Amino acid sequence: MSAEKVKTERLDEILVSQGYSTHRSTRRLLQSRMVTVNGRRITDGSFAFDRHSDCLCIDGKSVATPPHLYLMMNKSQGTVCTHAKGTHESVFASLPEEFQKPEHLPPLHSVGRLDFDTEGLLLLTTDGKLSHRITSPLTHSTKTYFVCLKNECDETERKEYTERFAEGFDIERFRNERSFHSAPAELEWTDEANLYCSIYAKDMHLPALCLLTLTEGKFHQVKRMFWALGNEVVYLKRIAIGKLFLDPALTPGEWRALSLSEETLL
Repeated sequence: MSAEKVKTERLDEILVSQGYSTHRSTRRLLQSRMVTVNGRRITDGSFAFDRHSDCLCIDGKSVATPPHLYLMMNKSQGTVCTHAKGTHESVFASLPEEFQKPEHLPPLHSVGRLDFDTEGLLLLTTDGKLSHRITSPLTHSTKTYFVCLKNECDETERKEYTERFAEGFDIERFRNERSFHSAPAELEWTDEANLYCSIYAKDMHLPALCLLTLTEGKFHQVKRMFWALGNEVVYLKRIAIGKLFLDPALTPGEWRALSLSEETLL
C-alpha cells in the first residue's frame, strides 16, 4: 500500500483515546514528558501516528496502541444493533469475546443502526471519531439501499418517483417522530439481475426493484418516503456506506474485518 493511503491519527488524539491525557492537557504532556514515536521525541500533537506500524513510548515505557477494529457485517433480519440484553438477538452476539470487549481500545459499537426487519451492511468499530463523522448530519455521508416495492410502477410512475426523490418532498409525522422535508436523494431502478437481490428476495414476487442513495438517516426513512408516494417497502437491504460496499459473499449474519484498502474508503 502506498504511504498516501495509510490511515493515520493525530498523536494528541491517540494520547487522549488511550487515557494518558485530556484534550486540554495534551500539549502540556508533550512538552513536559518524554513522548517518543519509533524512538524519536515528538512534541507536535498533530504528528500523524499509524497504529499498524508505529511504536509509542512515554518516559521510556511502551504504550499499547492496537489498531482500531473495523468490521463489516451483513446484518440479518430480526436482530438489533445494541449490546443490551432483551428479547431479540443482538448483532454483537456472534462476535468473539475479544472483539466484544477489545483490550486497550474503546468499546465496539455499530456505526448508526438498521431497523429490526432491515438487513445489509452494518459497520462495527471502536473508532468513535469515524463513527461520528459518518453519522453526523453535517457530513452528508451517503447510504445506499436495495429496495423491493409491493406495487408495480410503470415508466411514467418510475420517472415521477425519480424526480420526486431528486427534489425532496414532505414526509408526514410517524409515531413520535416529527414530519420533515427530505433532502434530495438518488433513485435508480434495477431488476432481479442486480448483485444484491438476495435469494430471499428472488423467492418473492417483486414487481419493482430500485437502489436508493440517501444523505440523511431519519427514523424508518426509506419506508416512510415510499409510503408517502403511495407504495410500500417489502424488502430492504443496505448495500453501501459512502464508497464501501457490502461484500456479496457475506450471507445474512456473517461478518469479517475490513481490509486496509477498505478502511481508507471510510
